[in-house]
Amino acid sequence: QNEVEKVETDVGFGEIDLNSADPDNSNKNESPKTIGSEDEISNGENTKNAEVFWEEHEEWSMNVLSKPLTVTIKDPMQAERSFTNPNPPVMYLVVAEPLGTKVRRRYSDFEWLKDIMQSRYVGMMVPPLPEKKVGATQKFVQSRMRGLNMFMARLLENPYLKTDSAILLFLKANDLDQWEQGKKEEETPNTSKRNEGQYRWMQALTNYTLPKQADRLVADISSQIESLECVMRALLHSCSSLVANAYAYAASLADFKMRYQEVVKAEASSTDTTQVEYANKSDSQLLKVLQTMGDTFTRWSDIQTGEPRIIERLLQEILRYEHGCILKLKELLKLRRDVIRCHEKALETKIKHDREKATLENTGRMDKALRMDYKLKEDRERVQITYDHALYMTKGLFFSEINRFSTRKVQALNEMMGTLSAAFVEHNKAVQEVWDNSIKSLHSRR
Repeated sequence: QNEVEKVETDVGFGEIDLNSADPDNSNKNESPKTIGSEDEISNGENTKNAEVFWEEHEEWSMNVLSKPLTVTIKDPMQAERSFTNPNPPVMYLVVAEPLGTKVRRRYSDFEWLKDIMQSRYVGMMVPPLPEKKVGATQKFVQSRMRGLNMFMARLLENPYLKTDSAILLFLKANDLDQWEQGKKEEETPNTSKRNEGQYRWMQALTNYTLPKQADRLVADISSQIESLECVMRALLHSCSSLVANAYAYAASLADFKMRYQEVVKAEASSTDTTQVEYANKSDSQLLKVLQTMGDTFTRWSDIQTGEPRIIERLLQEILRYEHGCILKLKELLKLRRDVIRCHEKALETKIKHDREKATLENTGRMDKALRMDYKLKEDRERVQITYDHALYMTKGLFFSEINRFSTRKVQALNEMMGTLSAAFVEHNKAVQEVWDNSIKSLHSRR
């Protein structure tokens, strides 16, 4: 019974002291290991005054973000289809300023960058990528390109990711062989070469203190995420209908403009003496009115073609990205639960083997009991590793995501509404100008 109670208490990560925590409570003389720990982190930074550390860390973060680095994804190119390659990849031009670099990258290269970032920054929500699709249309390629621009912009807003060596490789490796070799080196752990972003991230997590009742807070956030994801999915469905209706309205207006021009041509033929023997010249005034109206409808139709793109690019795509962020956070929370279950399972296995050894000792089978020591050593290591993983993942979630969940949403929605409002103001100004000119034209003919 005592062992079972210990399992339940050890999987909670709300009040853990890294310097004294011993997850299996069986090695009083051993100090616990931590994921990615280095002597310079655990022995140096852990002894620093917390306030001094965070001041220095914040200064480093602000210094990184103050250095200009803008990445633009543009000019998608696709090789011609062939029998051997019916779906050649689309290659995007990646321009980095002020680095002055220009490289070509395909979608799978962006996937590689996202995956390696996610593997290095435990608990951090790396920005989501736009949808992957084989045999995409030109419209989809353009939409995905805007999504890739958003992905890179969000990466560079994070000081840890901005200083990661994989980012610099992604932006600078122009030669294909250099790019492939660089990826292999990035995927191979190298303790002799310090990765600035990853090193600073581990410093931050080592010095970060979880709030009390962290498990309860995580449970509350998980519940909120479930509800939010559901309503966001419904909102996106509604937004898709809005975009479809806007395109349909623009198409109907274009069709109306074309039909109206046919009416003008038909009326014009009635005053043309070369086509009609008894042309009614008094209809010339009607023709002028019809032509003026035609000009109004043409300008109205031309302007209206922009409205669906405004809704699609500045509303739908932003909402889709935010929905992707919610799904990503939901995935991280699920991964944390899986890691905790692994820790529980490792702890239960160790308890089982402890009992087996005790039984062997009590029945005098000491030789078999001694052979259990190696298995128990493996059990303790597995318990420690899973404990560290769960602890650091929880710290990463709180430090980078949960504490900023609401503020990041506010910032993203403010940015979206700012650009959307500005676009619709300009659009409506253009529409109003069309009808103002129409009214002026009517007054001038009276």
